[in-house]
Amino acid sequence: MLYDSGVIVQYLDARDGRNRLLPHDPLARVAELRRHALADGILDAAVSTAFELRRPAEQQSGTWIARWRDTVARSAAVLAGELGSDEFGLAAITAAAAADYVAFRLPDVSIPALTQWRQKLAPRKSLEQTHPTAELVPA
Repeated sequence: MLYDSGVIVQYLDARDGRNRLLPHDPLARVAELRRHALADGILDAAVSTAFELRRPAEQQSGTWIARWRDTVARSAAVLAGELGSDEFGLAAITAAAAADYVAFRLPDVSIPALTQWRQKLAPRKSLEQTHPTAELVPA
């Protein structure tokens, strides 16, 4: 049995044999995993912010909210500068999910470069079908 999404992704990519999510070349693989980790960190900070904002106002930590929002904004700017427009591996999938989540749950957090990059991927059916608002639209 496999646990953890990272392990599952590596297993599926290895089974497929085409290295479409993670490059076979060791240095390219590390670079892809690093970009994925950056996108995953954006998601972690965004989810933490969203959860904190759901708490009663008197229990919310303004310090943590500000720190997480800053982390999202600064990390998104760095990540957008490192993502290619024609590549679609693990990092791009995670980055698209992060951009969508921030736009959906934290629309007041500005991530313009990552949003612009994400808009170029709008025609991808897989991202359209898994967009956070997809479940809100009647089938």
